[in-house]
Amino acid sequence: MKKIVQVLLLLVGLFVGLWIAQDNPDDVAVKLLGFPVGSLSLGVWLVLTFLLGVVVGLLATLPSLWRLRRGLRRHSGSSAAG
Repeated sequence: MKKIVQVLLLLVGLFVGLWIAQDNPDDVAVKLLGFPVGSLSLGVWLVLTFLLGVVVGLLATLPSLWRLRRGLRRHSGSSAAG
């Protein structure tokens, strides 16, 4: 069931991304810290920045997730031995 939900969320995300890219076809030249990055459609830039934000958010939560998992492993290991 979990796989079905993941696939549906992926398909919805792809559909929304394509919809945004289609509805914003105007070319935009982007400069990052004064350096030209490139010229793509506004929709593509929107989708790329959203994906970049998701990746940065996931990377920001990884250290705390690792600490929680390590704590759970220690807790489950000590209760099984006792």
